[in-house]
Amino acid sequence: MLILGSFILAIYLIALLLLYLFTSAQRRAFSTAAIEAAIVTAVVVGVLGTLFVSQSESLDKAKQKRTVADLRNIGEALRLYQLRHSGYPSGTLRDLRDALVSEGSIAALPATDAWHHPYVYEPTGAFENDSQVLARHYVLRSAGKDGEFEPAYRTGPFEPLHYDSDIVIADSTFVRWPQKLPTRQD
Repeated sequence: MLILGSFILAIYLIALLLLYLFTSAQRRAFSTAAIEAAIVTAVVVGVLGTLFVSQSESLDKAKQKRTVADLRNIGEALRLYQLRHSGYPSGTLRDLRDALVSEGSIAALPATDAWHHPYVYEPTGAFENDSQVLARHYVLRSAGKDGEFEPAYRTGPFEPLHYDSDIVIADSTFVRWPQKLPTRQD
């Protein structure tokens, strides 16, 4: 949008310059004032565009940090659950929430990340323990800003400004995270 606005202003300035060059002295005074007004408008649009982009970037950064904090808290609650039950809850995200909240491992489990996209909980290696079906491992994922999961994500860090990248925790350890975050929970 900023580029389109700048392009339109550039065309407008060129038209005013041509009008200035090919008109009488009286129109030149008017054209000069119009050119000055267009330049001021272009500067204001540029400043406002920069502020908008900066604010949008800050919001995405805050959302990414909140999502990482949520995953860290859920991972810690899952670690405590695993220590008590020798396995992780099996089933869906709702089953996970019911299991963790009911025993007090976590006060509330958010169903969505900071961009309002649902988390995906994938327990694997089901087994039975004390008439309860548990999982040996799990993966908990956020799809990031775009809400689309990467078909095959690489493990390890990614550039913090890549807000569309998945954020993934497996067995209480981050396996895909923004670069400046720790790889393990302390």
